[in-house]
Formats: sequence, C-alpha cells, structure tokens
Amino acid sequence: AADHGRGLNELAQAWLLAQPAVCSVISGATKLAHVESNVRAADWQLTAVELAEVNTILG
Repeated sequence: AADHGRGLNELAQAWLLAQPAVCSVISGATKLAHVESNVRAADWQLTAVELAEVNTILG
C-alpha cells in the first residue's frame, strides 16, 4: 500500500473488491477523509501480482 501512496485500509478494501464473490464492501465513514479513502480504494484495480502478494501474506 505504501508503495502506491495509499493506506492499509485502501488496500484491504481494494483486495476485497477484487474477490469474485464480493460485489460490495460495507465501510463506515464518520469523516470526509474516510469517504475519500473509500472512493480511492474502489478505484484501485490491483494487479495479479499485487493480489498474489496479499494472498501470500494472508496465507
């Protein structure tokens, strides 16, 4: 995430949205910054390599 200038929360949401069985992510937002972060996450299309790296970390 840091290599792309993004937060871990954005990576987590982008990874979830990349899963075939997931069509949406319910994320709470109490501040404008949270909403903006959620939008950035939804726009982030992880590459196959990035997905594989996250999957390896998750085991």
